[in-house]
Amino acid sequence: NALASVRDQPAGIDDRLARFWQRHNCIRFTAGFIGHLICTNFQFIALLCLNIRADDRTQAQIDRILQEDARKMARHHGQVGAWLESHWGERAREIAAELALHFEKGQQYDKAVQYLHQAAMNALNRHAPHEAAELLQRGISLVDEHLPDSPEQQERTLGMLTLLSPALIAARGYAATELTGVFQRKLELAEQLQDNQARFFTLYGMGMFHLCIGELDVAISLADHLLTMAEGSKGPIQRMMAHNALGTTLLFA
Repeated sequence: NALASVRDQPAGIDDRLARFWQRHNCIRFTAGFIGHLICTNFQFIALLCLNIRADDRTQAQIDRILQEDARKMARHHGQVGAWLESHWGERAREIAAELALHFEKGQQYDKAVQYLHQAAMNALNRHAPHEAAELLQRGISLVDEHLPDSPEQQERTLGMLTLLSPALIAARGYAATELTGVFQRKLELAEQLQDNQARFFTLYGMGMFHLCIGELDVAISLADHLLTMAEGSKGPIQRMMAHNALGTTLLFA
C-alpha cells in the first residue's frame, strides 16, 4: 500500500519532501503577492474610471485604498524578507541588499539598517565604492528618521560613517565635498561615545582632506593635535600616523 511504499523509500526522501514543500510554499506565497498587486491596481483603476469628476468623496476613497494598499504591501515585504532570511540562514549576508529592500519596505527599519550595512561591506569587497556609499547613506538616513536615539544607534551610525569616508574617497577623491559633513559627524559621535580611537582616525582623515584642498594651516594644526594625542596614548601605530600626517603636510607647506 501507499504507506508501506513511503516507508520503503531511502532515508533521503524526507529531505526531498522538505525541499518540495519549501518550493511549493515559496511559489504559493509569490503567487499570492502578485495576485494582491493585480487586484489592488484593478480596484484603483476601476475607481478612477467610475469617478470621472473628482470630488472630496472620490479623493477619500482613493486615499483609503492607497493607505490599505501601503499596509498590505508593508506586510508582504516583511514576510518575504523573513522567509528569505530564514531560507538563506548563515548565507543571508550574500543577499543583504535584497533583504534590506524588503525590510525597509516592510517598515522593519532595524533589520533594514543591519542589511544595508552588510550590503555596503559586500559592495566594498567587490570594489564598488559608489554603490557602497549609496547604501551607507541610506542606512544612516533610516537610523536618523526611524530609530530612537541611543548609544547603540550612535555606535551603529559611527560604524557606517567609518566605512562611508573611504568609500567616498575611492569614488570621488580625497577632496570630495561630502567628506566635510561625514568627518564632522564622525567626530561628534566619537566624542559623545568617548571613543578616542575613532576620534584619532577621524582627525587624521580630516587632516588629509584639508591638505588635499589646500588648507595647509588647518592641516598642520590637525597634525600637531594628532601628535599630541599619539604621545599621550603611547600607541606605536598612532605615533606613526601622526608623524606621517605632520611630515606630509609640512612637505607641501
